[in-house]
Amino acid sequence: MRVPGKPVLAAILVSHLAGHTLAAEVRIETRLVPDADIRSGQSVSYEVDVLTDTWLTGTPEFRPLEVAGALVSFQGSQGRSIQRTIEGKRYFGVTYSYRLIPLDPGVTTLPSFRIKAPVGQEDAPVAVTTPERSFAVQPLPAVESADISLLAADVQLSQSLSTTGGGIAAGHPVVREIRVRAHQALALSIPPLTSSSSGEAVGTRLPADIRPITDEGGSITGGERIERIRYSPDQAGTYRLPALSLTWWDIDDDRIRQSTLPALPIEVLPGAGPSETRFPTSWLLVILAAGASMAILTGYRRTIRSRTGHLIRRVRRRWLNSLPGQKQAAIRQLRGTPRELTELFRLADKRTGAHSLRGCPQESRQREALMTGIAEYYAPRPEPETSTRRLIPLIRKIKSDPRTDRGPRPAQLPPLNPRQR
Repeated sequence: MRVPGKPVLAAILVSHLAGHTLAAEVRIETRLVPDADIRSGQSVSYEVDVLTDTWLTGTPEFRPLEVAGALVSFQGSQGRSIQRTIEGKRYFGVTYSYRLIPLDPGVTTLPSFRIKAPVGQEDAPVAVTTPERSFAVQPLPAVESADISLLAADVQLSQSLSTTGGGIAAGHPVVREIRVRAHQALALSIPPLTSSSSGEAVGTRLPADIRPITDEGGSITGGERIERIRYSPDQAGTYRLPALSLTWWDIDDDRIRQSTLPALPIEVLPGAGPSETRFPTSWLLVILAAGASMAILTGYRRTIRSRTGHLIRRVRRRWLNSLPGQKQAAIRQLRGTPRELTELFRLADKRTGAHSLRGCPQESRQREALMTGIAEYYAPRPEPETSTRRLIPLIRKIKSDPRTDRGPRPAQLPPLNPRQR
């Protein structure tokens, strides 16, 4: 008896099992070269084999490796492909390596890190983790006996002087800047330079700046130390800044080296000494008084600004309500665009006590001239320019009526009950 669809189910099952069987496998193997008798400053190769039972379709992704007390740089594969049989199974891959320079004696630990390898028969890179491993680092006998802390492949020294002015004058400080660049070395292991000769000038060391040196890829390749020594010559003459030296271990030649900065002569010119630069007592009092005044003004600045603004607004308000201020406002409206007569009517109302120009208590001739000038604005054929020239002199001649400024207006209504007076 045949079961419908049984061959199809069998094919799907075989295909599913084959997919699991053909899944790519990735292995990681690591080693140190050399793996024993490693000493401080020695170059060690940390090799990582990336192996797969299929094939690599791209370059594996390596993350930056940081090891305490050692300099690390990624060297890549350099084209070293490998084929290896492990437990009867054939693997193919590439060897990648890091260059390690342990600078501190003791135990150095290489942390585990993840590698993503793109391999055949896998849609996404396969992630694998390297094992953690440690190795012993022996100190150098010569370094211990000489009390040397700096291990480097090369050391470069440079120095410069900085002054407050164009030259070096007595009573003014001069700073000697010293730069130490150590290649394939830890920045914190660079010690301060020591004086190798006697000099007349004694300086004061300022805090040093220490920072790592990196290459274009961001890997640390060494360190830099910037020292500053300040000298304060108080008399004119010739001074000799002492020579400075640094003892270090050359990790390439396996021997002790000494780098030296030569002595630096300087010529100090006559200048104002510390006693000549003091201010007289009177000047000191003036400076203190000025400082106190500035502090008081700063504290009361908001109050002063508020009162000043209130005073300015009050003066402006009185000016706008005065006869000259109202005349100026009326003339400004007549000269503006478009021309307006609002301020002119307001001037006649406030300054004369009349509610129309016909009742304005001015001279009849002046009142008729004002009416004529205003009528020209509303004529069938207005002449605004002529009217403006006519009205401006008349506005300037307007005077207030003394009766309206001091007593009640004549248009007041009589009391309803005369007996209540």
